[in-house]
Amino acid sequence: MSPKVGVEPLRQAQITEATLRLIARNGSHNVSIQDVASEAGLSKGAVLHYYPTKDKLFATVFKEYFRQVFEQCKATMAEHDEPLEKLRSIGKWLFTEHDPLIDVGYPLYLECMSRALYEENFHVLFQEWVSNWVDLLKAAIEEGIRQGEFNPVHPEDSARAISAFCQGIASRWYLDRKQHGTQWAIQTLIDYTETLLLKEQPKITQDQAR
Repeated sequence: MSPKVGVEPLRQAQITEATLRLIARNGSHNVSIQDVASEAGLSKGAVLHYYPTKDKLFATVFKEYFRQVFEQCKATMAEHDEPLEKLRSIGKWLFTEHDPLIDVGYPLYLECMSRALYEENFHVLFQEWVSNWVDLLKAAIEEGIRQGEFNPVHPEDSARAISAFCQGIASRWYLDRKQHGTQWAIQTLIDYTETLLLKEQPKITQDQAR
């Protein structure tokens, strides 16, 4: 008998959350459908009812994680009115230690990049991930330009630059936090963003300062 309609979203969420935890701990290549079933407290048949193949399950899980990240990032940026503060808030959130979404997220993100080298479906997922980040950053940059706060840069190119820079910092921070600490990560991203976007302030000479 098929599961009741009202139960299906709950079961699917139960399965995807269990898969997220397992991939974060063990890597996707070391996770089986049976592992997911055991972690979720379900039968293997129940998992296969919703996700007939492991590839379909993993693609769904990665998409769901990315959705959660962008929803949280949008909410974080929405707490601020000024475009620069919106951009600053991204780094402060991305480099938050012991945030459950972050703890699970970095292993999944690195896993997606690794598999994107050889598997087309993960390559597409990674491209979507980058495009979403660029769109998010681009909107804040365009707002800052309209308000006269930012230099008249090319919004999309600048968004791609910040996104790529952030990617490098994030990898160092997650994999080598002893030498690339949280404050370093936050401040380095802020410094780069401000150097790229902010209008140069006129220098004050010693005579003017007197």
